[in-house]
Amino acid sequence: LREVIRNGLAIVEILVMDDLEWRDEVARKGGVALICDIAKQWRHSPNLLCQVMSCISYLTAEDYIEVMFCQHEALEHIACVLGAEQYTKNVELITRTCLALLNLTVCEPHVEELLEKNTITPILEIFDRHSADLHLAVILCGLVVNFSVKQEARDLLAEGGLFPRVAQAMRADLSNAVLQVACMKALVNYSMDPGHYELMEQEDIPS
Repeated sequence: LREVIRNGLAIVEILVMDDLEWRDEVARKGGVALICDIAKQWRHSPNLLCQVMSCISYLTAEDYIEVMFCQHEALEHIACVLGAEQYTKNVELITRTCLALLNLTVCEPHVEELLEKNTITPILEIFDRHSADLHLAVILCGLVVNFSVKQEARDLLAEGGLFPRVAQAMRADLSNAVLQVACMKALVNYSMDPGHYELMEQEDIPS
């Protein structure tokens, strides 16, 4: 059964990677519920979870499919991965999970759901655990952007030590334009708050 599921997910992943029509087809034929069921039944298999998260990240490039996934409790499966230490050590799984979460948090209500699940601040631990992975840092900065639409999320991340982590990412490679733009975008909504700006100044971020 594991091999059947593994190959099935691989096929779906290839079909929906760059094709809107296939994304629509998979969503219409019950693919969203099926993928979430696999995530639930095989939550102890990092390899299958990697494939699940890849499928979710490609499918949720379409806004209406993002909504469908959240209706089928996709954020619950994301929270399980982000909350398990054995999974956060797995850089491939955590990268794919964060990519999936990036598309799942375009809608503001989904950020509110993460707040209810206490799944906002775990990204700070991921910053620390994989500080040398600049590709992942770019994705995490994208999540910070999505989360920052909510004042409560901004306060939680600022209090948890977001700014030292962003400063560290900025200093990691000053010539990496993609990284620098991602970091600056992550800070935009914080820069309007005097208290948050003061914390940024403590990290020498403005200069």
